[in-house]
Amino acid sequence: MDNIIRLIADETGLDVAQAEMGRLLEISERTAAEDDRLGVLAAIIRCYEDQHWALEMPNPIFAIQSRMDDLGLKQTDMMEEFGNKATASLIMNRKRPLTLPIIRRLAARLTLPIAVLAQEYPLVMDAEVSNDRLYATG
Repeated sequence: MDNIIRLIADETGLDVAQAEMGRLLEISERTAAEDDRLGVLAAIIRCYEDQHWALEMPNPIFAIQSRMDDLGLKQTDMMEEFGNKATASLIMNRKRPLTLPIIRRLAARLTLPIAVLAQEYPLVMDAEVSNDRLYATG
């Protein structure tokens, strides 16, 4: 391969860059120039993948519930993180937003990224709740 590093324009370019990166990783004692090349390749590969293969972050409430399910936890197991049963219920039912202190405690307990929990998400409005109750009981 030539010494020129090019921006990745398509999947073929990605394959070439990944192959070169793999070759460099197999070298047990790389030179400083090879380490620099490896770093640049890693950066352009990540940039391409972020632009073309990035996954959306999950909804914070969905992420909390999924992680609790993974760990076999129930809402009652999370009272220290939420503060109390009422707050936990309001948040998990999307009637109240997460606060920064709760986000920090949940991130630590559930090993979730703060960036996932700090996203905005839709709340259930009182009118929607009333309408749902009306239709459910009517």
